[in-house]
Amino acid sequence: MLVEHRDGNHRYILEQHGTESAIPPRDNASKNANGSMRRLREVFDYQNQDWKDWAREKSYGLRWLGTKGIFSAVKRIFGEKPLTKTVKNMCKEIKRRFWAYEKMKNYAKTKILANQFL
Repeated sequence: MLVEHRDGNHRYILEQHGTESAIPPRDNASKNANGSMRRLREVFDYQNQDWKDWAREKSYGLRWLGTKGIFSAVKRIFGEKPLTKTVKNMCKEIKRRFWAYEKMKNYAKTKILANQFL
């Protein structure tokens, strides 16, 4: 993953943290390095393996249970874009959205449980 910092320097975050990438390149991806030997290796690995073998090796397609549903629910209720301008306040706003979602979910559970015992 390429990230541009304010000073204009580029850093490859995956390499910096030793993280495995699990995003398949296109079938016709270029075999030129274009500044990233890591990407070149990933393209060769992908193109020289069967899809099932590559997916199994990279654990492709596995997600934490419920992650997709939770993110979809939060975006559906509160909107997709944060309203604040600074990154610091965006993080706070998004944390509040997830906090509020949890509160609403817990409230709904208690109401359902209360109605079951009536």
